[in-house]
Amino acid sequence: MSVTSHEPNSLLGWNSSWGRTVLAWEDTFYRDVRFVKQAFEAAGYRLLYSRKKEQPGYYLDGKPALSSEIKQVLKGSAAEVDQRQIDIYRKLSFAERFHQGCSISDTARKVVAYRIRQDNPKLSLMEANGMALHIAYSQQRTNRWTLLVSSG
Repeated sequence: MSVTSHEPNSLLGWNSSWGRTVLAWEDTFYRDVRFVKQAFEAAGYRLLYSRKKEQPGYYLDGKPALSSEIKQVLKGSAAEVDQRQIDIYRKLSFAERFHQGCSISDTARKVVAYRIRQDNPKLSLMEANGMALHIAYSQQRTNRWTLLVSSG
């Protein structure tokens, strides 16, 4: 078998499970970023991305990198950080860190589904999860999420 083969079982081919995992991760990442951008837009902000050395990454248009409120929160949070936790996290493999990130997303979806089922006890778990995913990834999700959060 050639390394450049595009067969489903090839080591580095497009159809390899690793390739599908990367594509799924990219799809999820871009969908999540789109959701975050829409949430900021609904609040009256524009989230932009820069490759410039002086301000790399995402930032809010016309806003300082960190507001004074965020600086205060970070100071308080930094005092709570345990260096042992940081050291453990650094020792995790990419796969373990990726799994941890996915589990955070899964937990958030489960919380939303639980909240939906509290408001609609006749829904099955599958229906509530479907609604939670719909809220997270639909075009009008910002308004639905606002309604869901404000209803509780």
